[in-house]
Amino acid sequence: MKKKLVTGMLAVSLLCGATSLTAYASTDSSQAETKQETKQVAKHHKLISEEQYKSLIEKGYKKHEIWKAARIAKLSGKDINAVLEYYKQKHTWKETAQHFGVDPKKLHKFHKHHMSKEMEGKLLQKVADMQKSTPDQVKQTMRDYEVSLFHLAVLNIISQKSGTSLNDVLKMKKDGMNVKQIAEKLNVKKEDIKTEMKKLKASLKMEKAQ
Repeated sequence: MKKKLVTGMLAVSLLCGATSLTAYASTDSSQAETKQETKQVAKHHKLISEEQYKSLIEKGYKKHEIWKAARIAKLSGKDINAVLEYYKQKHTWKETAQHFGVDPKKLHKFHKHHMSKEMEGKLLQKVADMQKSTPDQVKQTMRDYEVSLFHLAVLNIISQKSGTSLNDVLKMKKDGMNVKQIAEKLNVKKEDIKTEMKKLKASLKMEKAQ
């Protein structure tokens, strides 16, 4: 009887230990990923230090908010905290940039995904086709809603997949929601967006090859 009891207690002890180890490993892995992401982002943009980036994330700021504010701070010579505080009051990057004497167009250039002029032109036309508009109208939409061409393409996909008008989707973006939050609110799966973006990129590459 005692032997069975000891065996049972040992088994429970091992199980608890394994569970704790798994939880610790998961937490440790998550922390390592976060730290690695912080290093990669800070190293890539070279606008703020790794410590400052981490501090702002802990305060609740989103990545895209930090980088836009960092860009404005760098161009204006102002403190990034002052830029973020002003943005929290106005909720518009255009007005925030202008307040600190920065041309809002420079923010779009900063957030532009790396691509050649040729590919950018083709993507612009694709987005125009998706919106049943013209490249000039797409550029105007980008200015009005302070959104990059790449993100506008993603928002078009979310609009189509959810059956929501693009204007409503763009309004969510302008109100402060990021692409991920908009997709979740409209029940559009991340995998579906990735699939459609792959198709879009493939079609751009095919046109380039022709």
